Amino acid sequence: MSRQQAEYTKLLGKESTESFHDSDTSSLTIEAGYEHERFHSFERKTFFKRAALTLIILLLVAYVIGSLTFMVMLYRGGEYQLRAPDPPYTPAADVIRYVTVNSADGYDEDMQGFPSEAHDKAWMNLVHPSLSRASYEEMQLGHEDPEHSVAVADGGGGYMISLGVYHELHCMRRLKMYVHKEHYYPKLAHGSPEDTYELKHLNHCLEAIRLSLMCAGNTAIYSFEWPHHNMKVRKPITKTNSQRTCVNWNLLEKWARNRTIGMNPKLERPAVDVGSG
Repeated sequence: MSRQQAEYTKLLGKESTESFHDSDTSSLTIEAGYEHERFHSFERKTFFKRAALTLIILLLVAYVIGSLTFMVMLYRGGEYQLRAPDPPYTPAADVIRYVTVNSADGYDEDMQGFPSEAHDKAWMNLVHPSLSRASYEEMQLGHEDPEHSVAVADGGGGYMISLGVYHELHCMRRLKMYVHKEHYYPKLAHGSPEDTYELKHLNHCLEAIRLSLMCAGNTAIYSFEWPHHNMKVRKPITKTNSQRTCVNWNLLEKWARNRTIGMNPKLERPAVDVGSG
């Protein structure tokens, strides 16, 4: 037997084992038991912490899923949508940006004044790009029928369109001109066929503007005050310091001017089938 084996046998022999148990068993048992209990106590605390953490995470996940489900249900309901739906197609989509402006900003003396050279020039400049050009594909994407729409005959192709905002600005201009008809229509006799036609046109314009205003739904706050704090004045006037969200007009106008076909474009009539009557 080697030296290493002899030493190993001696250390673990009966005599050594008995001596070890006789002298150290009591204190070793207490200490070992103490460490054993500490280990299991730590295990139980860790388990409860992990269980509590897992429960909290599950509750948070359930809350998030429930909230998202609730939002989707509201969104799909339509009447209580939390955000605006995705906008429908428009060829000007790439330039649409929104800005926040003061509601009282933008008043123009020339635009709101009485007929004058400056007034007419300002309005003509505003409505000049009212008529634009759209391609065959853009017409289809906008749910318009190219086959039954007016084509542009200037060699550039495409079809004559007008963005809704320019249609409404055109209507505003016609209304303003009729308000000052003694200036713009000095020979227009009241009740004449021309006058009746113009009034029918303006009724259409009023309805178009009404629908557009209600669609936009400006929710800026307007309050009221007595003019110059004069309590003798019968009616208060409006005032506002509120803000509202508007389309970036400069970008949209630039798009329209790049597409304009002028106020008197060359047009072609769509082909009419012989059997259509």
